Amino acid sequence: MNKQINKRIQSLLLIMIAAFVILSAFGSIFAQNGIGKKYNARDPRPCSEAASKSKAPTVAEAVESVICNSEHEAGIETLYLVDDVKVTQIGKGSPYNRNAGGNFSDIDVDFLIYPIRGSYKKYQCTLSTANPPEKSCLLSDEAKADGRCYKNGFGQWMCGLSDITVKDSVKVFPPGSVKATLDTPAKDNPTDVKNDNQTTDKAAERDENGFPKPDFSEMEKYFEIVRSDYEFSLGRFNLLVKAKKKTNVFEWYLTFYDADGIKVKEASFNANIGSPEIGEPTKIYGYTPTEKEMKQVTRIAITRRPF
Repeated sequence: MNKQINKRIQSLLLIMIAAFVILSAFGSIFAQNGIGKKYNARDPRPCSEAASKSKAPTVAEAVESVICNSEHEAGIETLYLVDDVKVTQIGKGSPYNRNAGGNFSDIDVDFLIYPIRGSYKKYQCTLSTANPPEKSCLLSDEAKADGRCYKNGFGQWMCGLSDITVKDSVKVFPPGSVKATLDTPAKDNPTDVKNDNQTTDKAAERDENGFPKPDFSEMEKYFEIVRSDYEFSLGRFNLLVKAKKKTNVFEWYLTFYDADGIKVKEASFNANIGSPEIGEPTKIYGYTPTEKEMKQVTRIAITRRPF
């Protein structure tokens, strides 16, 4: 009798443990849904659990694997997403070599490892709860990427791409964000109040390199602008000026905006002397966005902010 009772208790315990495991698994799955929401972005695309029957990855399989293995949340503050993934070449396969390096902890050594080439756009997004959405992602164009594909123990191709030559990135809206409100003109803004973040219908003048010229109207009250130029090797916008009246160079700010009126970069001016002598030629400079980021810039404001 006691043996039968013990067996029933053991059976119930096993059922309860199994139910707990299943519920935990479902809870984990459901917890992953909507990751993109807190970033004002779409969700990462999951990997298929289906095994591949091919001995070498097809282009479609390689693209799908690059996408799902690249998109994920790192920690609780960074989301990685990709777009425009292309695999242009799949090279000749070679056997696994443990001395060759690489992370192949789940590799099926019965299959070859295949080099791949391609391109994609990578987004690194940070937490964004703003409404309307902010440009909270750094976008890098991985145009000359390469990587490898190997098959894991579940029969799935695991592929990755990376372009180690990429150094520049630009700030963009998260993929999948709703940004229609940014295209709606602002209302109820008094026309007699200066809004430094407000764009105008008139396009900014551009220099011989196609970059916008700053609005010098406020600065010209204090300085004669002798010459200006971009020096991207040092990341600078240079000015040669002559002071008309006393002012401190460090009170002046250079602010770069894109077509949506979003601030791309802001920096104060610098010089070897804070308050130039009136009439004396003085070189001053402010730091610019990268040359690649400057392609987004449509307006540059120069403003004075007294200490």
